[in-house]
Amino acid sequence: MKVTSSAVLLHDSAFDVTLDRAVGPAGRVIEKHVLKHPGAVVVLARNAASEVLLIRQYRLPLRKVIWELPAGKIDRKEPRLKTAKRELAEETGYQARHWRKLLEFHPAPGFCDERMTAYTAADLTAGEAKPEPYEVIRPRWFGWDEVLEMIRRGRIHDAKTIATVLFVERFGQPA
Repeated sequence: MKVTSSAVLLHDSAFDVTLDRAVGPAGRVIEKHVLKHPGAVVVLARNAASEVLLIRQYRLPLRKVIWELPAGKIDRKEPRLKTAKRELAEETGYQARHWRKLLEFHPAPGFCDERMTAYTAADLTAGEAKPEPYEVIRPRWFGWDEVLEMIRRGRIHDAKTIATVLFVERFGQPA
């Protein structure tokens, strides 16, 4: 595929929407709206008892409250690890002494170029959460098996949380 044009239709502080055109090897033209996203991070924080910190918050696009791992959008040109540290502190108040990168993935490649990076955070210190004014977040610790059961029963249906937890369940944490 060769992209022949990309026109910005919407410019927002969080992302852009473009209309992209591409030509395939057989000359077929494809036209698609694409959400251009600066990227995001997700944090799997575990305490000394190996519990996982989930947050419960209202998600406007879903029109409901869900359980998920702390996460957030990268401020343009901000290093990913700095974003992870900022988001964990803002959403939960916790800071971590030890950080490890787990994996990178594209949560919705059919319409969005967003790349998420998942981290683990350990050796935590509690502090005061400072969420965005529009965020109402409730953090809570869960046992590892309880989180897996929540995924299995459909109580957690957030893709970034499922991908990160199941990656650790299957492959463990990096050395």
